[in-house]
Amino acid sequence: MITLLVYALHFFPAQAQHSDTLIALVESPTNGILYYIDQKGNIIINKEKGNAHDFSDDLLRKDVGGYGFVNWKNEWVIEPTYFAAENFSDGLSRVRNFGNEWGYIDKKGKLVIPMQFAAAWDFENGMAGVRINGLWGFIDTTGNVVIKAQYKNINPFKNGYAAVKMTNDQWSQINKKGQIITTTQPQYTYMAACADNRIRVRLTTKEGRNWWGYRDTLGISAIMVKYIQAEDFSEGLARVRESKDWGYIDVNGNYIIKPQFDFCSDFKDGMARVMIKDKWGIINKKGEWLVQPRFEMIREIVEGIAAASDGNNWGYIDTKGNWIIQPYYKMAKDFVRVKIN
Repeated sequence: MITLLVYALHFFPAQAQHSDTLIALVESPTNGILYYIDQKGNIIINKEKGNAHDFSDDLLRKDVGGYGFVNWKNEWVIEPTYFAAENFSDGLSRVRNFGNEWGYIDKKGKLVIPMQFAAAWDFENGMAGVRINGLWGFIDTTGNVVIKAQYKNINPFKNGYAAVKMTNDQWSQINKKGQIITTTQPQYTYMAACADNRIRVRLTTKEGRNWWGYRDTLGISAIMVKYIQAEDFSEGLARVRESKDWGYIDVNGNYIIKPQFDFCSDFKDGMARVMIKDKWGIINKKGEWLVQPRFEMIREIVEGIAAASDGNNWGYIDTKGNWIIQPYYKMAKDFVRVKIN
């Protein structure tokens, strides 16, 4: 059993020699204290009750009546002066002042894009959606408006394209110059981001029922609109549901892994977490079991390690289902790689 010295802040000299390490947020099973452990179960940072945020870009978002960021030593790097703050993305965090305006800061806390937006999204692929005078547009990381605010709704840029909802309620796919690549027909009420050259779309019938399918970047139907639920492609496969069970299709709409799961996740590093008969396991892209479905829950796999529940407590398993940190915690989140010097 791992010795848990919950009330002390621990730093290990041997670890300080390394440039980074995996750490994960866990909760004590007895007193609700949250703290960070490394992949061996050693406590890295002791934390207060209630602050369940995670690291991003080596900084931890923290709320103490105002939001700021600390480093792995729990030292303030950015003082808690913001009404709201989100995790870093593309080196910037979107922050909100007490006047309800959004801007962006860098990792030193410098306000690089002034507080001026009624709403804002995280940066993805060097672009962020912002709302100006009730409509959405896009800025670059310097704050320049590169696509003017003209849309009723938007999705982030991925793979060079973004889905936007026009003022006439039609969805279109645009490139980074704001040029329209393709436009949906009026019956399509949603368009997602582009992944693996496939764009997920939702068709709503006159009776109000939703069906999902996929188009290519030319606007041509690539996979028939027939799914009750469907998600974006990831590593060449998409999880879909036509009736009760989930399965995986390829970019041509062929089932690679037949519908059989109560629920499932996207593929990442050739693996996906799936639930069958209320138990979770892990499969490969052939549908073969890497970890038999025997866990109450499995969280995201990060560098071969995943938080898992035995039904009573949480611990961590490898991709063969072996416990590498025994189930002890009331809660356990995903590991994150963080620089520690």
